[in-house]
Amino acid sequence: MPPAPPDFERVIEIMSSAEADVVIIGGLAMIVHGSDYVTSDIDFAYRRTRENTKRIATALAQLNPRPEGWDASLPFIWDEATLRNSSVLTLATDAGSVDLLGEIAGIDSFDALANGADVISLFGHHVKVASLDDLIRMKQAADRPKDQLHLLELRALKGKHP
Repeated sequence: MPPAPPDFERVIEIMSSAEADVVIIGGLAMIVHGSDYVTSDIDFAYRRTRENTKRIATALAQLNPRPEGWDASLPFIWDEATLRNSSVLTLATDAGSVDLLGEIAGIDSFDALANGADVISLFGHHVKVASLDDLIRMKQAADRPKDQLHLLELRALKGKHP
């Protein structure tokens, strides 16, 4: 049986309350833009400053994060240093799978992504969501088989909302 989708509302509430400097990317960003895609995780790009990684680490600590697939008997330290020193973390949490990306293929910088993001209200919180153009760039750079299908849909969505 596939894993249950994350509790998007809980994760967004926690990240928003922490005032984490993040941008929603991946499947949830596609859904926000009108995609029919079904996702089993929530993906965030994040600013890799000491202050921001501390906010994120503190916020997500309440969800008991561990690396996805990590043997429970192995030690894991979840703190801002772990986050700051990682470029990609795929975490299993009490609210489902959360992916954190400090570097994003196809995107020049977090600043460029954040400045081009759409600010929307989601579950009562104002959040930044990657623009369609940036999602297209990310999918082109990743170039996995599933990304080719996503590109078709994202380009069709872009055609509806230039």
